[in-house]
Amino acid sequence: MTAALVLLGDGSVQGQRLPGDYINDINAGYVTPHIPWAKPYGKGKIEAFFIVPWSAAREVAELAQRLDLVVFGETTFSERSLGAKDPYSALVWGTSPEEKAQALRKNCRNDMMLLSLPILISLF
Repeated sequence: MTAALVLLGDGSVQGQRLPGDYINDINAGYVTPHIPWAKPYGKGKIEAFFIVPWSAAREVAELAQRLDLVVFGETTFSERSLGAKDPYSALVWGTSPEEKAQALRKNCRNDMMLLSLPILISLF
């Protein structure tokens, strides 16, 4: 299937957009070797809502492998921006600031623990 997209002069997109699951979802599908620190956890499962840059979503998946954790969450474009405004990201569904804010309002519940993980940058 060929996607037909037209990028307008104001940076908006007209036409079909690409699926954004790979950048919007926190995916724990790939399991790495690990020690389960608190799995099972004596007090039951922990439900946590994470807000992390898409580039740090893997850290959440790694944490979920080690804890009895039910992961909910939303990825952001970067540490400083909820969504992307550039024309290339506009081609992907769910990446605009408005779509990110809407997803946060829809998915965050009052009874969840809210966690925001900073990105750790190491220079070696």
